[in-house]
Amino acid sequence: MSNDKKKYYPTSIQNSINHINDLSKSVDHKINTDTFCIQPFIHLSTTPNGQIKLCCRSHKIADASDTTFKDVWYSDKMNEVRKAMINGEKEKLLECENCWRMESNGIKSSRQGQNISRIKDYHNNVKSWLDYNSKKQNSFPFQIPVLELKPSNLCNFKCRMCWPKDSTPWMTDWESVKDFYPETDRGPVEKDIKRFNMDKNPLINLFEQQEKFIDEFKELAPSLDELELAGGEPLLDPLVFKILNILIDQNNVNTENIILKYSTNLSKLNFNKKLDIIEIWKKFKKIKLSISVDGDPKRNEYIRHGADSKLLKQNLNIVREQLGDKVEVVATTTLQAYNTPYMVETVKWIVEELQCKWQSSRLQWPKHLHSNVLSPKVLKESLKKLEDLDVSFVNDIFKEKIQQLVFNTEIQNVIGWLKRSLEYNKHKMYYEQFEQFNEILDKNRKVSINDHCPLVIDRDPYKLPMKELHDSTT
Repeated sequence: MSNDKKKYYPTSIQNSINHINDLSKSVDHKINTDTFCIQPFIHLSTTPNGQIKLCCRSHKIADASDTTFKDVWYSDKMNEVRKAMINGEKEKLLECENCWRMESNGIKSSRQGQNISRIKDYHNNVKSWLDYNSKKQNSFPFQIPVLELKPSNLCNFKCRMCWPKDSTPWMTDWESVKDFYPETDRGPVEKDIKRFNMDKNPLINLFEQQEKFIDEFKELAPSLDELELAGGEPLLDPLVFKILNILIDQNNVNTENIILKYSTNLSKLNFNKKLDIIEIWKKFKKIKLSISVDGDPKRNEYIRHGADSKLLKQNLNIVREQLGDKVEVVATTTLQAYNTPYMVETVKWIVEELQCKWQSSRLQWPKHLHSNVLSPKVLKESLKKLEDLDVSFVNDIFKEKIQQLVFNTEIQNVIGWLKRSLEYNKHKMYYEQFEQFNEILDKNRKVSINDHCPLVIDRDPYKLPMKELHDSTT
């Protein structure tokens, strides 16, 4: 890794290495610190269109339409992945491309974060697989203690960086903007539209239609420690409520031992008159809510079309009042072109108004919405705002030093990302696409980027008409 990248590399990443080294000692087997990830030993993830993945960041390894979780768990593919991760064979781990990219850019990856948070609790799962693989024991239990389900694409928002595979209302915009996506991305979406007849009904509910999914979930339920639910919007999904009722009703499951984690817009708390999600949540050990907030109210409601910031705050207050210490909330901001100049306003609103912990992720796709499509001028101004931010305001909200440290680290990570967006700037390549994409969506949705995100609008002189070019240089 270059020195330039090292200076952005959070010191906490060393913790991942330390945890892997501790794991090596506990299982009496040398494990490579550069490639090992705990996830394939404890976890599977799904997407609404049936992809089964190592985690939400990985590429697809199987399709739920022609296999089962159990078959995937014991498959040659999964065992090859586990072996390659232990032995340091990165060239065999193409599914993990996203984490390798993050790490090469000096950003803590999901792999590293999961190692830090989960190795201690699940070292026996690794030992069990090693013994199974070396034929010291006959079986590796069909237990997936951390399961992430995205049962459908049912949603009530049309976020600008989304698409029909993850949002039902996005179908109304897809035809008008699909040409902005390269064929490698557009092609699979078009196949799914045809496969699921989404032009007639935009809902993908593959898992709800498969009886084997429910049977396998019932088998897995007793081994669950954490169930992660996303979508679409999981608070709208009937299958999510069916899953929760299975956990509540199944005699060999104690929901007081299970953590529920949601990626949610928190826009709806009552599925219907008979299903109040808060009453269901009270039966579980802990509720971890990752709320997507991509800007202060004005920006968030533009980026996340359908959002209502007042309703979000109201629902958040209800959840906290009803669940108390049982609920843990973090707001996640996806850093992208729209909110890059407004990160200071965003984090202040999240911390001061919502009183939430904050974390960030980075939009790397679609490329025409990446932060690096903004002009160098806009990026420099955005950087200066962040670098000048007095972070002491968080001390009144976060009393624990570790929370203050995490916030400061997140800010530094965003600063590092924007510096790389400046260094590898794509303004000349993608800004015109960014403009055209927004013109179409703005017209469809009857909004204007000029009214909501004016600071992102800046053209380098090379794009200006001759008169404007003359005016800008005199």
